[in-house]
Amino acid sequence: MKKDKKQKQARSGSIKAKIIGTIVPIIAILIVVMIVLAYTISSNIIQNNATELLDSSISYQSKSIAAWLD
Repeated sequence: MKKDKKQKQARSGSIKAKIIGTIVPIIAILIVVMIVLAYTISSNIIQNNATELLDSSISYQSKSIAAWLD
């Protein structure tokens, strides 16, 4: 009788192993989601800053060219 109980526990695994087996993948998925979000947000910010910088550079260059022509 005792052997049957121990065999069932050995097959099903301990509670600690089950908890770790569920928590680790959840944490890994959350980390991947956070990395993807950080990448997309940073990428958008960098693109917006680059666009603004190019626009201001174009404006300055056009004013300089207009000043040369006058």
